[in-house]
Amino acid sequence: MTNNTFSQPFPSNQSVYPYNHVTQTRSGHVFEVDDTLGNERIHEKHKSGTSRTVLPDGSLDTTVVKNRYTAVCGDDTVTIEGIASITFGVEGSPTYVNITIHGDCNMEVNGNYTQTVKGEYKLKCGSYKNEVLGDKAETIVGKKESYRDWE
Repeated sequence: MTNNTFSQPFPSNQSVYPYNHVTQTRSGHVFEVDDTLGNERIHEKHKSGTSRTVLPDGSLDTTVVKNRYTAVCGDDTVTIEGIASITFGVEGSPTYVNITIHGDCNMEVNGNYTQTVKGEYKLKCGSYKNEVLGDKAETIVGKKESYRDWE
């Protein structure tokens, strides 16, 4: 099941003077620190619309209106204790995703694993080993071709 909908959290504007401190620069950048009890948050917004808000519950809401670049010059670990969803592109827009791993890649799924490819699926590898530790079922709708290229 694919869910391509996403809605950002929208903080309720319950700021109370004098606990909400806002600085807006001449060009339109905004820096805000809100110490209102129950609505404590930190917000910064670039005049382009790119923004980052730390919400009262500790959530981080980030909006980037153009490109984003991240460089980690050491180790990086990401742990998500909840649901993770990554969507590339927008329905109807052409998208190309390239992932390059210089080294080994290991993936472990402690549950079911489903792949859906609505176009052509190609696998190119140096060697192929497949081990099935339980039942195997295969359904082919269409024709199956097997051949060896002995060049």
